[in-house]
Amino acid sequence: MINDEEVQSEELHKMDKIIFQKNTFNKEIANEIIAHSKKLRTDSQELKARYIKLGCQFVTFKAHYAQFNKNWTQLRKTTK
Repeated sequence: MINDEEVQSEELHKMDKIIFQKNTFNKEIANEIIAHSKKLRTDSQELKARYIKLGCQFVTFKAHYAQFNKNWTQLRKTTK
């Protein structure tokens, strides 16, 4: 009996099957979401590492440019 109504065993079996399929489906979706979340974290960490590396390269490039500019200015003054 469900809610004061008699339910055939075949109907109960169908209902159990539907509930099981729904729970399996929900677990699959949850596992997929978790997998995507882990991939996003990994990608984010990789991007952060690349960003830091690019920042270091930029600082190095800026220092080389400043030194080059200084040397170039001195060279131009001596050749005049």
